[in-house]
Amino acid sequence: MYVREGGSTTSEVGFHRLLEEFLGWSLPFVPGYSGETIRLYLEILFPLFYIEQKFGWGGVAPRIPTHYRIRDPLNRAVEFVLGLSTLDLIRAREALKEEEGVIAAEWTAAIGRLGGAANAENLRLILPDARPVGAGRRSPAMFEALDNERWTHLETVESLWQERLSAMTDQILPAGELTDRSRAGLADAEAQVRKLGAAVRELREQLAISGADLDALASRFAGVEADRRQLMDVQRIRRLGGELDLPLIAEGRCPTCQQELDGRGVAFGTVSSSEENIALLDAERVTLQAMQAAAQERSSRLQESVRAAETDLEAARDQVRLLRDELVGPSNAPSAVRSRNA
Repeated sequence: MYVREGGSTTSEVGFHRLLEEFLGWSLPFVPGYSGETIRLYLEILFPLFYIEQKFGWGGVAPRIPTHYRIRDPLNRAVEFVLGLSTLDLIRAREALKEEEGVIAAEWTAAIGRLGGAANAENLRLILPDARPVGAGRRSPAMFEALDNERWTHLETVESLWQERLSAMTDQILPAGELTDRSRAGLADAEAQVRKLGAAVRELREQLAISGADLDALASRFAGVEADRRQLMDVQRIRRLGGELDLPLIAEGRCPTCQQELDGRGVAFGTVSSSEENIALLDAERVTLQAMQAAAQERSSRLQESVRAAETDLEAARDQVRLLRDELVGPSNAPSAVRSRNA
């Protein structure tokens, strides 16, 4: 095992991990100077249990290591040893900060979706609260529409549109005079719905396959990272003068994947060194990262295509509903389809 090197608190061959399990402790993560959370190392706790003979008698507080980038290490160590709830409060505060960040991200995403929906309808979104606020202080969102090259409140423009629609009512043909045309249009609209529905299903299937590819790549990347960490531990143990993986080969197990090997699967030739295996894994990591980036980009494009196809499909379904309502409605009623297209 190794100690006082990176990974000694988490690696399978890290001595600090073994010592922590032997003591029955579960060391918490505490705030660091850079905003991240850092494990409360054993070196910060041990000065509380003994007096250092050269400098330990110079004061009440022990000499606590400060090179672990932990904020207020003495306070964090005393709180852990005495079982104070300060660490729980700190963790709760950090959790609230994370939740606040998630809410801010969701708020921004909701604003983006609302603005996109407004742009799709040729509207402009006026949102006074760009940052998340409580329901009591929240200002209502407003929409503006373009009327005669001037942005006007949507309710005002809607009143103008109602007046213009009332004036155009007498000029609209009754639905009965357009029955044959409506039937032909209904057949075309239904065919368009079937075509767009098939396209949406195909795009969704491709999106599901792309998601499965991303999951498989993520799983493989995690496996490569685990293998690389094991080989790095082997290399570190050897550099420090120890041995780790030699007995595994004698037992008929692969030192990398830990799988059992029979006589036919064992090669009696040159075996790659840990340095060569690490280099191969590094190359595979680079390849997997490039594949993940390409798969993520493809998934993003497919999501955009699905949204566009669903929008077209919804418009085609609206057209079918209007034509069906017109065909089963009164013959002297105004043609809704003609009014919409006008």
